[in-house]
Amino acid sequence: MADPPRSTRITRRKSPLSPAARRALAEGKSKGFEEIFAAELRTDHRVQRTFDSRWANKLVEDWQTLHVGVILVSRRADGTMYIIDGQHRVYVALLMDPTAIMDCVVYEGLSIEEEALVFLYHNTHRKRPSVLDEYNIALTAGLDWAITMNEEALARGLTYGASASSRQIAAIASCRRIVRWDTAFTGLLRDTLMYSELAFGARPEAWEANVLQGIARVIQHNRAKIDYSRLVEKLRSHTPVHWQAMALQGTKGGGGSVSRSISMARAIKEEYNKRLGQPRKLS
Repeated sequence: MADPPRSTRITRRKSPLSPAARRALAEGKSKGFEEIFAAELRTDHRVQRTFDSRWANKLVEDWQTLHVGVILVSRRADGTMYIIDGQHRVYVALLMDPTAIMDCVVYEGLSIEEEALVFLYHNTHRKRPSVLDEYNIALTAGLDWAITMNEEALARGLTYGASASSRQIAAIASCRRIVRWDTAFTGLLRDTLMYSELAFGARPEAWEANVLQGIARVIQHNRAKIDYSRLVEKLRSHTPVHWQAMALQGTKGGGGSVSRSISMARAIKEEYNKRLGQPRKLS
């Protein structure tokens, strides 16, 4: 969805709470909603995470004013306003618009120690959505990657769930990764699911994360020369459990999901290339 035209504001116009409507937290401490120019907000790194330019650049790429959210701010005794949570969003808002105005929850009467505790609470007492919840919500939001995941699974009569079964995939993060690899929109996930099922049958092991990623890597890098009948035949030469064991042997300390999938793809290619001349070998 395209970002709305830039204006001199980051947030929609609202009526700030008057000081009398501020909510008391404890003796001498309160909080309320205010709109504040981003340029007026300061950062005290004693109560903040280290600034991450890579994260800021990612925010720039994905920036939509609808999603900025609320900034947590402390108004100190001298009237200066310091960010408790939201320094990267404020930084990017100023890049986008030097006159940006932020929606802020403003605390008053906090000590430095209390500012630090508020930051820690808001950044450690959060539960991320599960990969399944994230997929389902992204599908509701109409995000391209989720729509593609859904369509390519449905094309094989499959769905996604918390546990794997003959017709249900639990390796949701891996399927999302495969869709993102497929920048040319070749149906990589659909084909991966098809050849895994042809090789191993419709059973939970066929939808294992590293098996799927390994097959996807082989297909993606060899679209023009791969013999799919041979690929299925070679995949059948080992069970998914055996392929997994070989992938683990090819990684230091077991590796992570990505490194195991690379090792899996290497093992599949080595099996495929046996007794083939160089022009027919997979790269």
